[in-house]
Amino acid sequence: MKKVKILLFTLLFLMLCSIVAYGCAHIFSKDQAYLTLSETVLYPKDVKGKLPTVFLAHNGGADRTAWGDFPQRIADAGFCVVNISYTTWDTSNVEAAISYSLKEYKSKIDTNRVAFVGGCHGGKELLTVMSKDGLDYTVKTAVALSISEDDAAFQDVLKKAHPPILAAYSTQDELGAYYQDVTKRVAEQLITEPKKVLSLDETAHGNDLLTKSPNKVDIGNKIIDWLKVYLVK
Repeated sequence: MKKVKILLFTLLFLMLCSIVAYGCAHIFSKDQAYLTLSETVLYPKDVKGKLPTVFLAHNGGADRTAWGDFPQRIADAGFCVVNISYTTWDTSNVEAAISYSLKEYKSKIDTNRVAFVGGCHGGKELLTVMSKDGLDYTVKTAVALSISEDDAAFQDVLKKAHPPILAAYSTQDELGAYYQDVTKRVAEQLITEPKKVLSLDETAHGNDLLTKSPNKVDIGNKIIDWLKVYLVK
């Protein structure tokens, strides 16, 4: 009887350990993956082989749903799209998401034809990543929408050599005079050449230009046309 009790105790202990281990692994995966890949990676089904790829990073405080149908519009234009949700205010989430996607979708992502599109803080994070040495992919262009940060470290980032950047800001930014001023200064003065600046008579901020603006279709078309110039051979 004693042996039976010991056996039962051992089995219960092992089951408990398995449950705890599964729970820890699940939490770790949730914390590290950053992406629900089936929902955030889009590409045209009828195109075989590797595709030029666009990484999206939303406004600060938002999530990947803030882009509305714009990711689908990019995919419909013939691109692979990775729509990143980040939660940290440094580049760690964004870099982890990019790295994971490059491995998971290596059969779809053309690492020689990559573009970054970011709204506000997401744009800052992507431009910061783009400036780093030793990337195992080539960023051909970037789109920066309403970047509203101009700290010294970021100014140093913007002074580095970079591919062409499409920088946009809203002259009537709904967030107020400070944002109207700083987004204009970043786009017009701090982002160095080569670049193109879109001064938009809009109130929407960052990725909201693709969802809330009455001109969202036209703005989206301008961005997609820009991407085609640098990503489509």
